[in-house]
This record gives sequence, C-alpha cells and structure tokens, in this order.
Amino acid sequence: PHTQAAVEEQERNGARVSGMVYTPAVKSAEDERAKAREAFRRALAAEPAHLEARLHLAQVLTADKAYGEAVQELGPVLAGSNGPWHRYFAYLFLGRAEAGRQRPADARAAFEQASALYPDAQAPRLALSQLDLRAGDRESALRVFELLLRVRQEQSDPWWRYDAVREPDAEVVWLQRLHAAFQASR
Repeated sequence: PHTQAAVEEQERNGARVSGMVYTPAVKSAEDERAKAREAFRRALAAEPAHLEARLHLAQVLTADKAYGEAVQELGPVLAGSNGPWHRYFAYLFLGRAEAGRQRPADARAAFEQASALYPDAQAPRLALSQLDLRAGDRESALRVFELLLRVRQEQSDPWWRYDAVREPDAEVVWLQRLHAAFQASR
C-alpha cells in the first residue's frame, strides 16, 4: 500500500508537468497481488512443503477476499509446522479469513490460538478487539489498550517482522540448498 500510494502521488505530480511521461514499474495493488499469487503458486508447485510460500499466498488470498482458498492454504501450514513462528501467522491469517467468511467464533478461536503462542503480541489482540467491537461489546474491545500501554510491541509481536518470516534455522537450510545446487552444477 505504501508503494502504491507513492506511485499514485508520482503520477499526479507527473501529470502537472507538461510533456512529462511517468511509466511506473509498480502496478496497481490488484496487479501486484496477482503477480504475487502467481509467484507463490509457482513456488508451491516446485516445493509443496514450502510453508512461507503458503503463508504469503494465504495473506494475498485474504486481501483478495478469497477466504476459502486462504483457509485451504493454511491447513498444511498448521499441520506441517513444529515451531510457533509459522503457526502464529497461520492462525492470524486463518482468523482474518474466518472473519471474512462471517464466522466470528472460528475467527476468535484462531486469533486466541495466535495470542496463546505469543501472549504479548498486539496483532491477535487487536483482531479480537475488532471482533468484540463488531459484536457490540465495547468494554471488551477497549481492553486491548491495557496491553498496548504496557508492552513494547516490536519486541513481542512477530507481525513486526512479517516480511522476514522464517524459522530460526531457515538461513542455514537455504545456504545448504544453495551449496548443493552449486556443487551439482559443477
């Protein structure tokens, strides 16, 4: 969204300058999500057990309101992940998808699972607050601010590092794969 906003601003500014033509490399948010969907699906075709690709694909599908597809992508993540990192994001995205499918009880259960993995994380608490607000429970919805006032979120919530989703040993695994590919090409 930040990139699209910058591109739109540049296009508006370019339109004010006579003779200036601005052709952005960044397309609309919908076009960018379509490219992302395609790339994640190619990655999964090559490596079906790639949990990060499934997480990112589910995030894109949820943004496109393809909630059922997102839920299907998250099942293998929850079944295949042993660590809390991927499971946390899977539960967050599952909660969003279930909320999008108008299933607040299922959304609540997913957000509570995410919160149980990282008790001081703000993202699942904010999502639960939104569910409470939609249900008309203003008092419960406002309780999230107690957490926000006492916790430094960037240290306690993996959401702040979503763009770097990985298990702790992911770098080692990727380096081993790179080394093996290099050795095979010799």
